[in-house]
Amino acid sequence: RICSLGCHLPHTHSLANRSVLMLLQQLRRVSPSSCLQDRNDFAFPQEALGGSQLQKAQAISVLHEVTQHTFQLFSTEGSAATWDQSLLDKLRAALDQQLTDLQA
Repeated sequence: RICSLGCHLPHTHSLANRSVLMLLQQLRRVSPSSCLQDRNDFAFPQEALGGSQLQKAQAISVLHEVTQHTFQLFSTEGSAATWDQSLLDKLRAALDQQLTDLQA
């Protein structure tokens, strides 16, 4: 979480993030183990967290990158065949809104 890094984002971001997480939970029809070959480790490097906290601009940049990759993942042809189209549309709209908010 970005907040745990000392970067306090607007309350609207927390609400949007919660909405995205709820949609992802509803989409969970496929076992996570079946997607292991498609995973990326978006964790922060330990050395970046060690001595000092990340600056807000850096944290927002990383959050934008992770959100962008998530949006792209759920915009592939394969995702449309796998998940409920209505939930997928809602998720993409929520992720798109998050990207817009992060650019503001």
